[in-house]
Parts: sequence; structure tokens; C-alpha cells
Amino acid sequence: MLTAVDNLAYLEELTNDIVNNPDKLNGMRLDTLSQLTNYAVATDDFRVLGLLTEIHTGIPMQSDSLPEWWLSDFHDDITKIHFKHQQSAKEIRWCDITLDDGEPLTSEKHKPLLNAFKYWLIACDNPLENGGKLISSKSAANKYNNILTLINTILLNGQALKLSQYHLEKVTDAFWLNVLLTIAEHSGSIDTDLYQTHDRIKALLDKVEVSTEELNAFKAKYPYVTRNIASDENILNLNDRVKACCWLHQHRYYAKATRDKFGHGRPEGNNVILTVKLFEGKILTDGIKLSSFPELALKPTPIKSEYQAVPNQDKGNGCSAEQLRQWRHVIELINTNIDKHDVSTFSPVTIEVSVNAVQKLTKLRKKGRTRTLPPDFVFTLFRNSYELLENFCPAPDKKGVNFFDNLLDVLTAAHPKSTAQHSNPHRPHTYSKAFNKALRL
Repeated sequence: MLTAVDNLAYLEELTNDIVNNPDKLNGMRLDTLSQLTNYAVATDDFRVLGLLTEIHTGIPMQSDSLPEWWLSDFHDDITKIHFKHQQSAKEIRWCDITLDDGEPLTSEKHKPLLNAFKYWLIACDNPLENGGKLISSKSAANKYNNILTLINTILLNGQALKLSQYHLEKVTDAFWLNVLLTIAEHSGSIDTDLYQTHDRIKALLDKVEVSTEELNAFKAKYPYVTRNIASDENILNLNDRVKACCWLHQHRYYAKATRDKFGHGRPEGNNVILTVKLFEGKILTDGIKLSSFPELALKPTPIKSEYQAVPNQDKGNGCSAEQLRQWRHVIELINTNIDKHDVSTFSPVTIEVSVNAVQKLTKLRKKGRTRTLPPDFVFTLFRNSYELLENFCPAPDKKGVNFFDNLLDVLTAAHPKSTAQHSNPHRPHTYSKAFNKALRL
């Protein structure tokens, strides 16, 4: 029960001391804490109670507090980010983004838009915005990455949204429903579909110019690029694939980072080159990874194993309702800007943006586990293999040893050997003088 507060001057001074030095709460007597509680209610000064809440729950009680993974000042043009589970910090270079009016995102004109983006990111692990839950560093990083993807999607659609003029006013429920629909129907990569990466790469490579002499010399040196492409490898559907490969080679698309005089040390290609040419100055490119394009390969991919591995990850198209709800949640976190005074006007996300609304437009993928081979197939294969060896393996030799005895000897000899990379003296490292390319397999 609350009681009358005596000695207001002393409690006011004690409150200010605790706010300036929270360590004073350590070992404080229970009756003193009770008096501070009564004082807080009587004077409407809940700063000490807010500190106690933060200490015991980890939930920041001040709306302007920054999470521990946000290492920079809020208003810095470059924000350093470091989640606990990550080995190194990353940077968000807001100053590199230029909007369609030619002004940088960090200009005074666009500060309200920039602040809205920052508050949106900060909300990813704020318990006050996530149902009071304290989430792990990995979960926070996943939400952070999803919000970053959505920010990039807004930036890439800046011209249609008239972003430089209206900021977030044109980012309505209709826009978010289109985003969720794209995510629901994605063809293997959500980022690729939201950014329309393949269309942008095709538009870039279809208009490149290469002289006839350069093209002929390129085909003579790298005849592999003139091969016929299987339909499942033709991802980009370029008008002139060989010309595109020649142009990419001139821009060191196939070069290693260092010591690559001829520029073909990475015949599969380095998509960082394409990322820079497509998105530099337009979006926050940190973390963007493009899958390789088989039709752009400069040389055949070397076979490093006798058989190809059986894929065990489901990388099919589309997403499940549960995944879509996670995306819907991070979209809704933009509403945390409603109570901020230094952000641009925007249209809050409403209940019209929902998984049910998307399900009326498309069919979602069923939730499934990691793809594995059927047990009946695996066990039948084991049995048939054993019976085949038992029926057709050579009869015991003069010493009475047959196939199974030899197999046991091999396994016994192999058990103590190291499985570390490049530890086999009979298979030296590729860059070793003892390496024999003919013995690769």
C-alpha cells in the first residue's frame, strides 16, 4: 500500500543522484526503495522505476534509447552494426545513397526519411514493439536483414513512389501487398525478386558494346563461351551472351582479387562486380549475394568429386504462411514511427495487409522439413548393395580373405587418419609444387 511521502527534498535529490549514477541502486535498502516508489507516484517522476525495470528486464524504458548492437550515434551518416553472434561489425553507409532528385539521403531535405528508416531498423529487437519479448541476437539480426531488404525495395522503387518529393507518403497498403505477393511467389531468392535483379542484369548486359575484333579474339581464347546452353542454365536469356561475357571479362568480372594478370582466375564470375554496377548509390548493398549464372561461365567447372552430392535443402519457389507472417511483422514495425516527431509523414500499415489477403491472390507453399531421401529407398539401396557384393564379390583368396575382410582392413587403417583439409600427402594443395593436375580425381 502506498503511504504519504515525507522529506520530498531528500527523495528528489536521491532520485537525481540515482539517475546520474545508477550504481547507487546496488544494495539499496528495501524501505528506501519503497519511499522512492511512493515519491515516483506522488510526483509523477518514474525515472528511477524505469531504471529498475531496465536492469531487471532488459527492456529500455526510454523511447530514444539505442540498442547495444547499434554502435554509432543515431544521426551519424555511417552506422556501425554489430550483433553479439557476429564476428565483426558491419556498416550502413547512408551517405552513399542518392535519391532521384540528385540529393543524398543524408541531406537536410531528406533527414525525415532517413530518420524513419533508422527508427524502423532499431525497432527490430525492441521488446516494447515485439510483444514484450526479449529475442536472441540471431533473431534480431534476421529481422534487421529483412527490414534492410524492405528499405532497399523502397529505394529501388523511389521513382515510382516519388520518394524524393513525398518520402513515405506513397508507400501504402497496396505497395506492401505487392511486396508480400512477390515474397509469396519468389523463385528461389526473395532479394532477387524484390530487387528484380535478373531483369536489371539483362538490361545492363543487352546494351553493352564490344568491337568485332575484341569479340573474335575473346572467342578464340575462351571457346567455352560459344557452347550451347541448356534451358535450365539459361537464367538471364541474354540477346548476345558471348558479347556480354566479353564485356564482363574486360571489366574483370572473372578476375581474382589479386595477382590475376589475365583476369580469368574465377571462371564462374564475381557477382560483386554486377552488384556494384547495378546498385551502387541506389541501395544499401551490404549483404547482397547473387547466385552464379551458368551461362556466363568462362570455363567449365572442374569436377572435384566422383559424384555430385544429393541436394538436401529445399530451395523451391514461394514461401509458407508462417514465413510470410514474419515478413508481415517486420513490415508493420514501420508503424513505430507514428509517435516520432522528426520523421516524414507516412501511411501506417493496416490490417488490410495480411497473410489472408495474399492467400486470396496466390497459393502458398506448404511448410515442410529439410528434404531427405525416403527411408524405404535408402534401406532398400543398402540391402541391394550388400546382396550384390555378397553374390558377386570374388571368392576368398589363398589366405582366406574376401571383399568384406579387405573392407574392414581399409576402414581400420582409415580411422586414425586426419580429416583436416589438405592433410593427405597423396593429394597436395592445388598451389603446392607437388600438385599433379592429372591426379585430381
